[in-house]
Amino acid sequence: MAFVKDKLVVLWAYLAEVILAGLVYILSFLLWDFDQIASFFIKTSDSLVTKFTAIMLAGSVAFFWAFYSHSNTDFSKWLYQKKVFNTYLWAFLTAIAVFIATTIAFVITQFTQNKIAGIVSGGLFILSVINVFSFFKNIVGIMKLNIVFNIKRDHEKQKKE
Repeated sequence: MAFVKDKLVVLWAYLAEVILAGLVYILSFLLWDFDQIASFFIKTSDSLVTKFTAIMLAGSVAFFWAFYSHSNTDFSKWLYQKKVFNTYLWAFLTAIAVFIATTIAFVITQFTQNKIAGIVSGGLFILSVINVFSFFKNIVGIMKLNIVFNIKRDHEKQKKE
């Protein structure tokens, strides 16, 4: 039962980001009209791609690779025993997917100058901004777990001595 509850909490966390992004975007449509929003994202698609989404995509891929390349360490094995390794793995993959989708949407917007593409890019951009906070929160979560692991390991070593 706890397994199902844990999965539902993780699913809710992903859905909450999408819902928040949707609410923020709906609010923006109450403040500006469709053409203004589309025009903004069409005009800024080049700079948003190079200055935000591409950097976050590269950073998330680099962190994912570092996380996964250390999957044979005692710490990663401990995470797996605690049933959180896969949760963090999927969290980092989700961040990569969001940043890839946003980057692709902005590239399409940049080349087509299409209003619908601009609107889609805008929604994905808002989701990406929200996802940045989750991405860093997950990194901090891993760091905290690493501290707990090291304290427990050091405590066990001291007991043996």
